[in-house]
Amino acid sequence: MDRSPKGRMAGTLLIGDRRILEFIYNKISCRILDFLMPYITNLGGAKFTILTAIAVFLFIDYKLGLEMGLSLGVSHLIVHVVKRITNRPRPYITLKNIDQVNIPFEPYSFPSGHTTAAFSVAVTLSLSTPIWGWECILLALASLVGISRVYLGVHYPSDVLMGGLLGTACAYLVHFGIFV
Repeated sequence: MDRSPKGRMAGTLLIGDRRILEFIYNKISCRILDFLMPYITNLGGAKFTILTAIAVFLFIDYKLGLEMGLSLGVSHLIVHVVKRITNRPRPYITLKNIDQVNIPFEPYSFPSGHTTAAFSVAVTLSLSTPIWGWECILLALASLVGISRVYLGVHYPSDVLMGGLLGTACAYLVHFGIFV
């Protein structure tokens, strides 16, 4: 057992992650959410986020579409590198009371790619179209994507939190020209 400060912190984080996940999975689940969450989770999927960036590029504002695409690309690359470094198994693999969801994905959990993509798109759109209230809707939808990932048992809450932070950071860095 790792008694170092780093090991204790990781153990505490894992216990907190499991408690929150099990609360959401066991106490909040219902038929309506069982039906809705697989659809909500797709708002952060590659098909939806990439097609959104392409549609914005072609039909609304090509610069904004490029910004969205760059933010998605950078964040996606970082997600895959971090997933390979951490190799954190998904909750349904490590916890006995979590059912496997029939959604295709890789076996690693940290950070959440869907949440990263959702926040990357939502924050990019929010920064580029500062219409009061619009940001709230976009960030609420991105947050729902994160919650859906925990609800479906494919991510721990810290995976989702890191995904949200990563997507937000990439959107800001691209928007303010750090990656350009």
